[in-house]
Amino acid sequence: MLKITARTIASSSTRYHLDHRNGSSAYLENFRLFLEYFSLALMFRLLLLGNPLVHVDEEFYLLVADRWAHGALPFVDIWDRKPLGLFLLYRLFHSLPGDPVLTYQLCGIASTAAAALVVRALALELAPARGAWLAGLVYICAMPAFNCALGQSPVFYNPLVALAALLLLRAWQRADAANLLREGSAIMLLIGLALQIKYAAVFEGWPWA
Repeated sequence: MLKITARTIASSSTRYHLDHRNGSSAYLENFRLFLEYFSLALMFRLLLLGNPLVHVDEEFYLLVADRWAHGALPFVDIWDRKPLGLFLLYRLFHSLPGDPVLTYQLCGIASTAAAALVVRALALELAPARGAWLAGLVYICAMPAFNCALGQSPVFYNPLVALAALLLLRAWQRADAANLLREGSAIMLLIGLALQIKYAAVFEGWPWA
């Protein structure tokens, strides 16, 4: 079992470096995969788009953003136990042109697609390309089962936590520790940003310490 695991990790590390050397072609491939996941997530959630009553939490986050835009202050004039980062996100969605409901929902779908892309990259450590792609698809399909179809906080912090896990894996795969401080700082920054969206992300980040 240990030999199989080591061989899998070694081959994955090699594949990573090959992709890194390919440069622009690797970026184009990732962009293509992102568009695939975005399109599938959009189709899977199409009937919900534009509906302001998808979930009471999302209604409240958008309400806070609207009141903030009209002079009210979070945690002063209107209060919730969620971190400020989540309301900053919705404040950004509210400030963009167009329908703020549709804006936050499309941004949530893009965030889901980004997380699916990272899930695929993690799954490549154990599965062939097709199986890894399906792992990303399973993530897209499973999120609504946890009431996270469009704008709930995990929709936005999951990509940060998943990317932190991927960076940690890449750092562990390398034999040298030349960039360990920089990589460790990036990982902690990602988890810190996730904590500013939902405090519960601490339980996903602290075991890596």
